[in-house]
Amino acid sequence: MFHFFGAVIIGTLIGYLAEKFNFTRNGVIVSIALAVGGAMILTFSQSFLGIGLGLGRPATSAIGAVALLAINAFRR
Repeated sequence: MFHFFGAVIIGTLIGYLAEKFNFTRNGVIVSIALAVGGAMILTFSQSFLGIGLGLGRPATSAIGAVALLAINAFRR
């Protein structure tokens, strides 16, 4: 249960920092929502399905958040 809250906190922090340093230009709320979604998807796939990167849950959450923000930033 604690990995859920950890993924939310890590995703929120990464989404805010990505918007603060102009990595994305979506708006703070949208960037946070995207980062939290990416963190949750990768964390839950590692937790429930066993499909992961072989890293700990915090690193997996951070990679998922950054990956989804990067996909969104470079899709235009």
